[in-house]
Amino acid sequence: MGVLVMSLISFIVGCVAASEDSGDNDALAFAAVWTVLMMLGVLVLGTYIFRKSQTQLSVGYLLGLVVMMANQCLILSVIFGSKSGSGEVAFSVFCSFMFIIYFFFSILLARFRDEIIKKEEVRSIGTNGGAAVPKAAQPPMAV
Repeated sequence: MGVLVMSLISFIVGCVAASEDSGDNDALAFAAVWTVLMMLGVLVLGTYIFRKSQTQLSVGYLLGLVVMMANQCLILSVIFGSKSGSGEVAFSVFCSFMFIIYFFFSILLARFRDEIIKKEEVRSIGTNGGAAVPKAAQPPMAV
């Protein structure tokens, strides 16, 4: 429930920051909205990976995605912090907060990824595909 509330707050702050852009740079408004949409995407993908797809590939993909989102939040925090609008400063503070969350989550995910990944059962299969070979069909032993 807390993640849903945080996502709603991020969407509202991103929209306010985009609407208060002074008009000189529409790219910053796009960056704010795109970052919020990416945060929602990480939320959905992370939930799916933790609940259903705990493979080595998917956990590694999530780890890389979280590290990249932390970097993006840090960069946008600095960029929007240099602006003067109240919505832009609020988005800068929010991105700083999200950077800290993503950073520590990536450290925890990297540290405990072996416990998160589900181990698949591997059945031992003989050299003949697991089928029993009758004694008459076995080749004689050389002396």
